[in-house]
Amino acid sequence: MQPAKLKGPFSLKNIAVLFQNPSIGDGKKEFGLKLVDAFLRSLINSQTKPKVIILMHRGVHLAVEPESTVSKLIVLEEQGCKIMVCVTSADEFGVSDKLKVGFLASMDEMVEQMLSAWKVISF
Repeated sequence: MQPAKLKGPFSLKNIAVLFQNPSIGDGKKEFGLKLVDAFLRSLINSQTKPKVIILMHRGVHLAVEPESTVSKLIVLEEQGCKIMVCVTSADEFGVSDKLKVGFLASMDEMVEQMLSAWKVISF
């Protein structure tokens, strides 16, 4: 099911969100996935958006599955957020040719986004 799309205008803040894992926290994986889903849903419903969402290490799996997460990232991309997927990580985990959202980015590109951001929120 595709998430509802909030109508603009949106305010993109110079904030980077970095997902290094496909879930939030160190506890039960299923619960961590629910937290990611809830976080992305809240971003969709917010008038304020981060400028970029960076998927690195195991976080690159969020651009592939589960479908509920992918669909939320697609909506965020449509709302103006860049979705950057670490090319080195995507190659390592064999998902480079399976991405359903975002674009492959070099470490230089991702570092530039993080260093120029006012704030980096990391999971």
